[in-house]
Amino acid sequence: MIGIVIADEGVKSIGALPIIREIQKQHGKIDHFFGAGGGAILAVLIAMGKSDEEIQHIFADLFDKEAIFNLSYSAVLQTIGINPFGSSFKKAAICKSDKILKKYQTTFGDHQLEDLRPHVIVQTTQQSDAKGKLIDKGPLVDVLYASNAMYPLMAPMELEGELCVSGVYSDSFPIKAALPYSFDRLVGITFSPPHFGENECYFEYWMHRFDHALVVKDLDYFKNHVKQESSQWTIFNVEFEKGISLWDVSSIPYVLSKGAQVKGQGT
Repeated sequence: MIGIVIADEGVKSIGALPIIREIQKQHGKIDHFFGAGGGAILAVLIAMGKSDEEIQHIFADLFDKEAIFNLSYSAVLQTIGINPFGSSFKKAAICKSDKILKKYQTTFGDHQLEDLRPHVIVQTTQQSDAKGKLIDKGPLVDVLYASNAMYPLMAPMELEGELCVSGVYSDSFPIKAALPYSFDRLVGITFSPPHFGENECYFEYWMHRFDHALVVKDLDYFKNHVKQESSQWTIFNVEFEKGISLWDVSSIPYVLSKGAQVKGQGT
């Protein structure tokens, strides 16, 4: 059995695509994907049988900055203690979710996570206590939105009775989720930007650093514990010479080219 773990780096997660295609070419069937945020979206699209061209188009659509940054003025008032509409503070967000949810609905429709083959396990975070929550069933629209919902920028989504937000807050590179499975080969795909995007907003600036710090922490765990227990792990690390913001869809061709450069390598 083959399992693949894909880190969340927003639109940069598409850089894993050339690596996964090469693994499919060499080894055939992939049994499980594990991912958070952009990594989860990529895993689902591959499991749905989407072509590379379709995946590029969908990534450009789902990471559309204009759809995500749809400011909610009532939520902004709530953040300074004014609540004129009486809505739940826990569900409030700086941006409205209607436009981006519509894009998710157009892409994923009524498809359910549990019906996908390969299986896909999605990392989210419980808003109430910041504990990681792994999801293996439910509507793709809800699950993938939640795994990418960077609260308080984006509103949480209720999954299995819990309000859930981006998986990056608990585990942006969910290695540990794959450990209970008896895989013949496990592959991890990470992204290491040496710089950060020149046009990042304040929120992107800090989320980029937070996300990158978590990936480094998980890689340390991998090197110190997991790799000692199993020789079947391989890590592919996609590096970039320039900064790319989380929603820089214009960089998709560049990101794919960097993934293609490392598809035959592994550490």
